Amino acid sequence: MKRLTNSLMAAAALLVAAGSAQAQNLKAEIPFSFKAGVSMMSPGTYQVMINPSGTTSPMIRLYNESDRKSVLLLVSWRDAAKEWVAAGVPKMSFECIESRCSLAQVWRGGRDALHVDALRHDRRTVGAVQIITLELKAE
Repeated sequence: MKRLTNSLMAAAALLVAAGSAQAQNLKAEIPFSFKAGVSMMSPGTYQVMINPSGTTSPMIRLYNESDRKSVLLLVSWRDAAKEWVAAGVPKMSFECIESRCSLAQVWRGGRDALHVDALRHDRRTVGAVQIITLELKAE
């Protein structure tokens, strides 16, 4: 019985360690207002936390250090841009239409990027989509 208890405790410790190893904090300087999900975010220095608290569902938490506002986003995994993978520097991208920007992707390294489902615009009534990419720095 004692051996089973020790094995279960060791397994639980490994799960906690694996979850905290997956969480990664990055920092971004974002010089423009943007939408993250349904929240409007102001320009500033942001902490970008991927899978905060070792969550298993892919999530991003953005925290604006200036106004202390944060948002938690449920995201999905997608293939990262080949250019991002080749450069090897964490990045985030925004889709901008007529100066209205929305967070689109965050990439911390590896093969996959985290994709934020943005509200879709009717392309017949709006201008062209511009993609803005910013580098992230490790904290």
